[in-house]
Amino acid sequence: MSWWVIVPAVVAAAVVVLLPGLVIAYAATARGITAWGLAPLLSMTVFGVVSLGFGVGHIPFTGVSAAIGTAVVVVVVAGVLLLVLRRRPAPPEHRDRSWTNVAVVVTVLIALVAFGIRFGSALVHPDAISQTFDDVFHLNGVRYIVDTHDANPLTFINLNAAFGGPGGFYPNLWHVIASLTTLYSGASIPVAVNALSIVIGGLIWPLGCVLLVRSILGPRIVALLATGIISASFAAFPLLLVTYGVLYPNLLGLAALPAALGLLVLATGFAKKSTLAPGLAWIAFVAALPGIAMAHPNAFVSLLVVGFPLLFAFGWRWFRSAREQGASRRSLWLGGVVAAAVLAVGLAIFFVVRPPQISATWGPTKTLWPAVFAAVTNGQDTPPAIAVTVLSLLGVVAAFVTRRNRWLVGSLVIVWFFYIATAIMWEGGWRYTVTGTWYSDIHRLIALGPLVLVPLAVMGVQWLADLVTARGSGRRWVVAGTTVGIAVTLVAAVLAQTGPALASMSGWATSSFSMGPDSWLLSSNERALIDRVPSEVPKDAVIAGDPWTGASLVWALADRRSMVPHIYGPRNDAQALILARLRYATPGSDVCTALNEEHVTYALDFGSKGVFGTGQINKGMNGLSGSTVLTLVDHDGPAALYKVTGCD
Repeated sequence: MSWWVIVPAVVAAAVVVLLPGLVIAYAATARGITAWGLAPLLSMTVFGVVSLGFGVGHIPFTGVSAAIGTAVVVVVVAGVLLLVLRRRPAPPEHRDRSWTNVAVVVTVLIALVAFGIRFGSALVHPDAISQTFDDVFHLNGVRYIVDTHDANPLTFINLNAAFGGPGGFYPNLWHVIASLTTLYSGASIPVAVNALSIVIGGLIWPLGCVLLVRSILGPRIVALLATGIISASFAAFPLLLVTYGVLYPNLLGLAALPAALGLLVLATGFAKKSTLAPGLAWIAFVAALPGIAMAHPNAFVSLLVVGFPLLFAFGWRWFRSAREQGASRRSLWLGGVVAAAVLAVGLAIFFVVRPPQISATWGPTKTLWPAVFAAVTNGQDTPPAIAVTVLSLLGVVAAFVTRRNRWLVGSLVIVWFFYIATAIMWEGGWRYTVTGTWYSDIHRLIALGPLVLVPLAVMGVQWLADLVTARGSGRRWVVAGTTVGIAVTLVAAVLAQTGPALASMSGWATSSFSMGPDSWLLSSNERALIDRVPSEVPKDAVIAGDPWTGASLVWALADRRSMVPHIYGPRNDAQALILARLRYATPGSDVCTALNEEHVTYALDFGSKGVFGTGQINKGMNGLSGSTVLTLVDHDGPAALYKVTGCD
């Protein structure tokens, strides 16, 4: 398959995540870097509102209806903003020059190309799928929206029950955007999913990082050029989350956090040459929260955790300023009450917005000092990443020397604390109390690090450039400082891109997407057979298969409904009986009755090896050749497709 097939899907995904939010951002007076960095955040909230509204209102979610619903929301919000701002104009803010925006375009394109090439190399083919546990749910979740026109997050968690029961809540924003990418591009689901990953890692993430750096450092050419390049130089994000899990919703949620943090900098007044009025920044920040939460709740909590030092600095500055200006004791007490209320709400969210403890099953991976070393050197899942580590630590020094943005150091310490706690704490109540927000899963916390490390590394680069510039006056020294900053960035980027950390993560990514006779989830024989299913099985057929072996992916990949679309989830009695006893079915048996109840007319036998080995498979779904009610239709090596012929 040619790589050109992914281009329309990448374009579609980019338009989906940028266009709605960009219109709203411009209506809110944002321009340039701020508007483009803010766009994905606002688009995410728009699609969250549309999918929820359509679900509650029982409105079919199709490509056309979603476009109309999105347009209505965008027009209403933009219209209200234009009306309010016309009556109460926001104070004029700094507008960046054209060279600043050119620098942003260059650096984001570099990030897009760097991530796209590295991720594409891991895929090998544009329609490759992740050979990991969660991929069954995520790909079938996209198919569910496309086929049923139902994107309601209130019923999404159980794809199986959603056909005949109430289901339950699941934050399905990633699935909504992936389904729209499929619908608008005409690409297959695997191609659309991979295109969306490229857009998330190569556009949303660097655009957000640029907005954050622009907020804290101002329109500095060195900083802006360095940001996109450095954002693509960490193994921990975004590549880790398209490798492990696979954690697509987490990928979307974390990619949106730099822009949200940049908005918080603008809102709290800590921005340098602010591009957005604080009041509008607060409104935009609050408006972005639903989209982040609908991408993944732990991304929402992560934002609060990482943003806590900034909010603390904001509160402390307000308190000190109020005292210096002679504020009344009543005002100070009121400010204290507000701060306490915000802290209480934040703590409540931290302890409440988390999965049940039964889902937080991961244990410790390191002892204390190895965990500390891994955190400081960015070598948690890979060899140490020396280049980006040096720049990040320079950024820490710069924060203290320049006495600016020291809150970022506090955020880094918090991220390190949660990583180290997850790495060393044994299973039990305390581990869940501290790390349960992230399922006690260390990989989710490793991926959180670059949110803070990217701006710190850029601060380090800019500080070096400023040290050179400060050695003399005149244009010559400015050029010299800029040259040094860009040179340091390029050297660090080359060292990172060719270094052992990214090489190790790339190797892991390649193994996660590779397909061969013994692949973890779906072997090459099984994929080849699934690809022939559309020509051999009627459109309205239901196919039984063991989800542990990847057989359930026949729904996502061949558009033929699987009896059980996810590895986990409740099974009714008929489904449970089929999974346990199909290989022993005989005419007139209870299994035949169950097959009729579930309207199952075909079955896939993908052997006795599941994604986690042989221990958790449904043993009634392999060895189907011995069943007297099944007739072989097709096979590819050991993978076989059967038709139910003996239960009439």
